[in-house]
Amino acid sequence: MIRLRIDSVVCDLAAEQPLTLAWSGRTLTDPEAGRSGEALTFELLPTAAAEALFGAECHLYGAGRFNAALHRGELLAGGTPLASGSVRLVETRWHGTEHRYRVELRGGAHAWAEQAAKGWFRELEVAYEGRLLPTEIAAGWSDDSPVKFLPVYRDRYEIENGDAGLRPPERLLSTDDYHPFLSIRALVQALFAKAGYTVESAFMESPWFRSLYMSGAYASHDTRVRQQKMGFLARRKADRTTTANALGRVEANPFVTHNTVGNLVDAFSPQEVDETGATLTDAYSAGGCLRIEEGELCFRPLTEVSVGFEYELRYTTDYRIRSRTRLTGFDSVWLGEDADVRFELANRFEDRREALRPSFQYRIVVFDHTEGNRWTLRCTTDGAETTLTDFTTRSTLFTTPQGTTLVNARLYRNVSGVYVPYTEDWALYDGYIGETGRTEVQITVRTSPESVTPTAPKYFRQISFYGAEEGMNFTISRRCRLRPCFSSAPGYGAALAFDDVARHEIRQAELLRALAHLFDLRFHTDEQLKRVYIEPACEFYDATTVWEWSDRILGDTPIAGADRALDVHDRRTWGYRDADGAVARFDAANDTRFGRWSHATASKAAKQGEEVSLNELFAPTLCEAGRYANAPSALILCVGDRDDATTDDATAVTPRIVRWMGLHGLPAGERWGYPLGDERYPLAAFHFTGDAETEGFTLCFEDRDAQEGLHRFYDARIAAEEDRQQVTLRLRIAPDEYAALFRFAGEAHPTIRSRFRFRFAGGSSLFTLRAVEAYDPREGVAHCTFDRLCDD
Repeated sequence: MIRLRIDSVVCDLAAEQPLTLAWSGRTLTDPEAGRSGEALTFELLPTAAAEALFGAECHLYGAGRFNAALHRGELLAGGTPLASGSVRLVETRWHGTEHRYRVELRGGAHAWAEQAAKGWFRELEVAYEGRLLPTEIAAGWSDDSPVKFLPVYRDRYEIENGDAGLRPPERLLSTDDYHPFLSIRALVQALFAKAGYTVESAFMESPWFRSLYMSGAYASHDTRVRQQKMGFLARRKADRTTTANALGRVEANPFVTHNTVGNLVDAFSPQEVDETGATLTDAYSAGGCLRIEEGELCFRPLTEVSVGFEYELRYTTDYRIRSRTRLTGFDSVWLGEDADVRFELANRFEDRREALRPSFQYRIVVFDHTEGNRWTLRCTTDGAETTLTDFTTRSTLFTTPQGTTLVNARLYRNVSGVYVPYTEDWALYDGYIGETGRTEVQITVRTSPESVTPTAPKYFRQISFYGAEEGMNFTISRRCRLRPCFSSAPGYGAALAFDDVARHEIRQAELLRALAHLFDLRFHTDEQLKRVYIEPACEFYDATTVWEWSDRILGDTPIAGADRALDVHDRRTWGYRDADGAVARFDAANDTRFGRWSHATASKAAKQGEEVSLNELFAPTLCEAGRYANAPSALILCVGDRDDATTDDATAVTPRIVRWMGLHGLPAGERWGYPLGDERYPLAAFHFTGDAETEGFTLCFEDRDAQEGLHRFYDARIAAEEDRQQVTLRLRIAPDEYAALFRFAGEAHPTIRSRFRFRFAGGSSLFTLRAVEAYDPREGVAHCTFDRLCDD
């Protein structure tokens, strides 16, 4: 008997009422398909139980208000629940003293789907707190934080030449050279956990999926009006040299008489000229908001504004070689209480201990030398031990002897008359390299927004450079620039929570749809267990058990078969949203579409035309080497577009997906900068060809550089669609068996994830369930469509 139970009250259905249930496999492919569910309408008899439930609803002027509260219902076949959900009273119909109730049971909706459709991406509850500091960024590369700041190269036109020496300027990495990337697994887990569901997925627990991260986003808004009214670009007119005081510090303060370079910048008009006579055509100050007031630099806005500042600093500093990895010199900048910018000057000179040449002059430096130490340097020359030099200073020059091979350079220290191997820090450099010298530095720092008003302007008198030794020379370059940042993006040293780095203006469902597109995912929810099963289509169906259902086919009804290719186009393409910057140039140069894969259907039953399926969220990304002078072999993600004049937010990154591969080795002589200071660098990539240390991979849909693309998640389905059939038939299925099709229960029974075998028309094949077109629980008969698989 079919009954409807409402709030634990069992109601009888009108006997003449038809009842049909249905299910479509399309609900597995769309994360939002479970948002609305399905509605079933029932006519209830006015039994005593129903009268008690609905009260006076049978009268227009009755006091009952059934729809004023939420009611839960369950459709029962015997004792088996077939559907459940919320119940609403649609209509009360009466004729004289007779009346009936018409109600609607809406079931199949899932709370997680509703939340994902309505919730903003930034509302995901991911546990993260940190500060935008180099030390914390580097620490995140070795922990399990769901947010990692990874190096990015922002596509731009750059001038590479320097002002001092033959070496290019040392471009120091600041916090703006890193961008937040968010663990996709953490995002997915948080999405379902907030709605009260657990996720069961071997795919999402795999190391491969755990390595996936997507780019985050800072808060952004249109700043063009503020830029037009109060923006500026300030420059210097001339270089200026001074020396470090007793604290190793130089001020950028016009009121200090010694050890100062004056105001950091002093040119705000395109008519001004620098010391070389060149017109500073790019300098300006809209509304005169940046000015010199009583001798000092001042930003006085027209109205109250929240603003940070971007300091593009270039200077030349004296240095002394401190260790094999560091130089002592001006290596820190004070820009205010919240922006004490510390870094390190890298020792970029190559240690020659492993590559000595005969008859060549070298310099040895012993970094921890103290007065009174005596040293001897030896090596093996043509198989015999040779003393290269004896010395008692921190540094000395010497010339290697003639010979065919010079190997195994060894330093010894005299301890109580006996020379013992020295294991601390020392190095051999080419003879022309001095223990001291000059090097050029450039770094760009963006400070966090602060409130500035016309009556409380911003002064730039508290700027200083430090870290040097007393008397070291410091020359600030006329190439320094200062500009305002009216965006609300966090700057150096800012405290961060997940909400601060997840400001994509998208709904949570867009992330799920993007992932479903990349990996051909299937989503199935067991509402009773509050569990969501997620796997790629190629792994979704249970391959361990095959259910023989041939004997369930109703013999008095026909079986209809048709090619699966009837539902697909004769050409299909998968790819990413339109690319920018480096990828766009790569596509133009190679006449290709990076990330896209196309397949021509062999079957002539297919629909004419091309179906193009592009990921609605993610863009493809190239990695390039040579973007960081100290580690030119490091592959760095290229983002942005130097030819796009419509983007005014320097921190914006189009959503990207990459794999985080951890710290990756660099060739000898290359080091990642402060604070990592290691011969490794943080490697994240969209496409990686592989090397001796790390296996290659690609997130392209196509195969590229011998790496298999994401089309592998679609291959089995595509093969079946163009070479196999679908069948429609009628089966005997009891109500409890029908209900069990949609459960996760551990006992052995077929589900919508099962594979079925049917024997008819002289053959035997394996199938998966595509849809239940109609199921009548009274008759126990289902009208079903199945897809035939390739592995019969």
